[in-house]
Amino acid sequence: MTTSAAGDKPFNKTNYKLLLLGLFLMIALTSLSACTVTESPDPNPVPINYQLSVSLSGSGSGHVSAQGIDCGSDCSESFRAATNVQLEATARAGSTFKSWQGACTGSNPICEVTMNHSQQVTAVFELAEVSYHLNLNFYSLGGQVSAEGLDCLSTCEASFAAGTVLNLAAVPDAHHDFRGFRRLPKPRG
Repeated sequence: MTTSAAGDKPFNKTNYKLLLLGLFLMIALTSLSACTVTESPDPNPVPINYQLSVSLSGSGSGHVSAQGIDCGSDCSESFRAATNVQLEATARAGSTFKSWQGACTGSNPICEVTMNHSQQVTAVFELAEVSYHLNLNFYSLGGQVSAEGLDCLSTCEASFAAGTVLNLAAVPDAHHDFRGFRRLPKPRG
């Protein structure tokens, strides 16, 4: 019978098998820890999409267009991550584009948004300032026509903002009479 190195227990085939099994497990575990596991990329990855939402505000009117968006009726679209989306604001008649709010800023009617997360953009439209041209022609033997911002002796022209109330006053000289105002037909052109 053989004794172990410590000399206290007998070394037999069972102990020898256990010793070999232990050495084998140590070698196997050491080999596994040196291995690296790599995942192969998914051949069909699911694309990441983000939502772009557009809204309109202000006293005026208009619409915003982009690929897949015609805001007036269709104001949102889903875009792949990292896509650059160009928005264009167009004012309707009687309105002007004022500015962007949200993911776009400034007063340039063209704006670009990078879709790195869901985005919200607002286009602000205001009513356009409208002015009217007044041309006064009159025949006078003596007198003048006046109004606030206007003082005419025979002919005068001026422009006024829409909605301006103009109170024209005809003031004849001492020996003349005022006969009235009349509107002339628009010239054909």
